[in-house]
Amino acid sequence: SIFRTQKLYTLESIIPTLLVLEKDKEAISYYGIYEKLNPTDDDLDTKATKTLVTYAYIRTKNYDKALEISKETNNLYQQAKIYVEINDLDKAKETVEKIFSTKTQSKLPYLYVAQIQLKEGYPNSAHNSIDKLLKVKPTHIDALKTKAKIFEDYRRLLEDKTIDAIMIATPLNEHAHITIEALQAGKHVF
Repeated sequence: SIFRTQKLYTLESIIPTLLVLEKDKEAISYYGIYEKLNPTDDDLDTKATKTLVTYAYIRTKNYDKALEISKETNNLYQQAKIYVEINDLDKAKETVEKIFSTKTQSKLPYLYVAQIQLKEGYPNSAHNSIDKLLKVKPTHIDALKTKAKIFEDYRRLLEDKTIDAIMIATPLNEHAHITIEALQAGKHVF
């Protein structure tokens, strides 16, 4: 009926907006309504909507549902991301190989390669893989996050022998003791 089509169209408009606003739980809730309407590939933007809502499931760490939808839409990029997230590195590698076998021009698979390499303990290889993506997309946020080392505790950073210099970007009252400890650890401080 026309009402079903109108409902699908409305939901296909709402879900992307919610995702942009990072209201993932709301997007997932609306997707539940969407699924009850039994959308088919003949309907408006079914595949696009499913592809988008998969990101909400990934961000909320509902990897089973994300994987189910990404397989349904045959989105190898999302599958690779999910496999990396859940540490199924063998499946991640297999999926990345499938992506490369499609002769893709995209450099995005190198992000997943780098994440796999980091998890396997090959940081130098990971940096080389990330550089391949950053050459064509120098501001790709996930690539930059993967390349940067992020520490929850600055003392772990000071223990890392591969880091020569640090920049302190903490509240002013924390600068002195971090600077002293960094200099004692042999780091250049900025």
